[in-house]
Amino acid sequence: MWSRTWKALQRAAKQSMEPGKPMEPVQVFHFEGKEALKKWEVFSDADYGGRSQVAWEWTDGRGGGDARFHGHLRLDVDEKSRLTRSGFCGIRSLPPSSGYLPMEACNVVTFRVFGDGRRYIASLRTDNWIAPPGAPPDLWQAVLDPPPGTWHTVRLPLDVFLLTWKGRLVDTLETLPDNRVVSVGIAAACEADVAEPGPFALRLAAIGAERDLSLL
Repeated sequence: MWSRTWKALQRAAKQSMEPGKPMEPVQVFHFEGKEALKKWEVFSDADYGGRSQVAWEWTDGRGGGDARFHGHLRLDVDEKSRLTRSGFCGIRSLPPSSGYLPMEACNVVTFRVFGDGRRYIASLRTDNWIAPPGAPPDLWQAVLDPPPGTWHTVRLPLDVFLLTWKGRLVDTLETLPDNRVVSVGIAAACEADVAEPGPFALRLAAIGAERDLSLL
C-alpha cells in the first residue's frame, strides 16, 4: 500500500523539477528557538502499538541552533497491537487558533532543511468545507528529498502534493486549496521496497511559501 503511494508521489515530484523564479516569499514557520517547537506535535506508530521512536528537539549550535526531527524506524509491533503495518514517525504543526496558514495565492512550499540521505514525506492538511463538523482535514502529501550533509532549500510546487487517505491515494480531480491550509507536516516512513528501517535525523531552519509566476 505505502509502496504504491510512494511511487505515485515520486512520479508527481519528477513532473515539477524546474526551479522557476520565486516571488513574494512568505515565512510560515521560522525555527529560532525552543518556543517555536511548541507549535508542533509528534506522532508515530508507537501511538498504536508500534515500536518506532521519535523526538522533536531544539539543538544549540553555530548560528543559534536549529530544530531536529529524529528517531529510529522499526517494522515490528507489540504482540497486542492491531497494526497491520508499522515503521512511521512524523511531526505536524498545530492548527492556528483562528483562520489558516498564510499561504493564500502561493503555489510553492519551501523547506530549509539539512538532510541525512533519507527521503521524507511532506504534508499539507486543508480544511474540507463540505465535510460535516468534526471531520478530519484533507491530507495532501509529496516527496521531500533533500541532499544529504548540507543545508538546502527544497521547493515543492503545490501541484506535486497528492490527496491521500490512510496511506492510500485518492482518485480525484480536486486541487489543493492554498487558502485553506491548516497544518504542515513531515514524516519518515519505511517499508520493504521503499525505505529501510533504522535511524533518521532531519534538521529544520524554516518553512515558507511563495508565488512562482513560471508555474502559472
